[in-house]
Amino acid sequence: PRLRMLFNQAFGPGRLQPTQRPSAQAWAEALATAANLTLQCANCSASFYLNRKECPYCQTPPLPYCQFHSLLWSPQNKGPYLTPKNKPKAMAQVVILENDQYQVTRQFAYGSIADNRDEAIADITFTGNRLKIMFPKNPAKSIRLVQGGKVIPFSGLTTEIALASKRQSLEMHFGQDDEEHYYLVFGIKGTRS
Repeated sequence: PRLRMLFNQAFGPGRLQPTQRPSAQAWAEALATAANLTLQCANCSASFYLNRKECPYCQTPPLPYCQFHSLLWSPQNKGPYLTPKNKPKAMAQVVILENDQYQVTRQFAYGSIADNRDEAIADITFTGNRLKIMFPKNPAKSIRLVQGGKVIPFSGLTTEIALASKRQSLEMHFGQDDEEHYYLVFGIKGTRS
């Protein structure tokens, strides 16, 4: 929807009035967001949006992938802030394909106003049903991993966590429950061939 809106703005009012065209930054952000929501077909190598149940070119179902959402924790709700329809309000969504590595930056942890927002705070690799989390330096004490409502202890720069089923998720919190903070929710999607 965002790309369509920018296209309509650029080639509608912006066609004749250059000041009405979207900025280069708006295009870059929209394209990056769209790229974060695409899968690659294991059969024909085409890419497609994750909201499809199969590749639109060869009808192959997607292989397993890890998807995470960035949410804002509400101390009052003891969970995410909700939309008017009582759904969690996702700040961002990202897909990690099997055996790929994704770099979580300070922007995901502390929002768009974060200092050094492009600085890596963790690298996430998804393999099988496991997430490998690598921190480039000792993680801040405020980073917590939660699975099934229980805090998972970790020490050092690397930890691996199994997501035993598609219904099980992992949360990476960047603050305590009594304060507003961002957190990521990881889950497995797709099918095994």
